[in-house]
Amino acid sequence: MVKIILNYKMLLRQNEKIIKIFRHHRWPFIFQTILTILILIPFFILLTKAEGWLMLKLLIPLKVILLLLSFGIIIYNILVYWLDKLIVTNQRIIHVDWKTLTEKEVHDIELADVQHVKIKNSGIIDNLPLLDYGIIEFQGGADSNRITFMQIPNPAQAQELINKLIPYKEKISKI
Repeated sequence: MVKIILNYKMLLRQNEKIIKIFRHHRWPFIFQTILTILILIPFFILLTKAEGWLMLKLLIPLKVILLLLSFGIIIYNILVYWLDKLIVTNQRIIHVDWKTLTEKEVHDIELADVQHVKIKNSGIIDNLPLLDYGIIEFQGGADSNRITFMQIPNPAQAQELINKLIPYKEKISKI
């Protein structure tokens, strides 16, 4: 049985408060959903054209299977989109990364351990408010202590927020 954590307080420590929860930008998700629909449309057309030469007993189950498969893929994408998140608290950064509906990874990094916050954008497209998303990466003290969150909305604003939360002593040592 998969335990889906919708209550973020289960991930929190004592005296830890959520500052901001980031989810993926909605446009890559919308593009992926449209692409899925466009890929499946030819199969629906093919089944419609096959009505003349395919037996009705076989045609109806094929249409039902294709319809269920379509909805299943779209619902799967919605759930992974919704459950995957980056949680910024007053003590650390937590990345809840759903690989599939049955597999998730939770990574965290203490704010005091964050040595570098890096963002990557697509270039000119990022100047459009509708498509302002990118990648944010947090580097800790060790090379293995790294969190990468893809398709974050307004990556520069997220970087600014997190830089403000990093303890003052760490900012001085970076200068």
